Amino acid sequence: MKIRTDYNFSIEKYASWASEIIDENPIIIDKIANSCSLNAEESKEALIEALKYLDLVSYKKEVLTPAIIVDYAWHEFILCTKSYAAFCAEKFGKFIHHHPGGRTNETISQFHRTIKYYILYIGEPNIKYWGEEAAREWEDSQCGSCSPH
Repeated sequence: MKIRTDYNFSIEKYASWASEIIDENPIIIDKIANSCSLNAEESKEALIEALKYLDLVSYKKEVLTPAIIVDYAWHEFILCTKSYAAFCAEKFGKFIHHHPGGRTNETISQFHRTIKYYILYIGEPNIKYWGEEAAREWEDSQCGSCSPH
């Protein structure tokens, strides 16, 4: 189930943002491709997933944790420091910092919270970028008994 909000969580918005970033930093696609072993189209999709993640972080105002490929795509964007800082200021009104974590209970909990928010506000997570755990969360969220009355 996808919750309706007055906030724009549309794929068109993220695709537009990604195009702006790629136009300003054409090397980013190659950088994502190399760090994630993806082709150019998959690299753009990974960037879009990173932008969705950043939007969730900004919207929810919480520390969240992305999937590893999404994190790597975000890393490559962060390394375009001037562009990343300007993007954050323009789109979110603040700089979104990276908080490195590890495989701790807190990080795992933050990842599950990220997936729940993704499902609630954006929809079905792409398994290629968010993984099997996200796919299971999506399947669990689709049961009829979980629908609001």
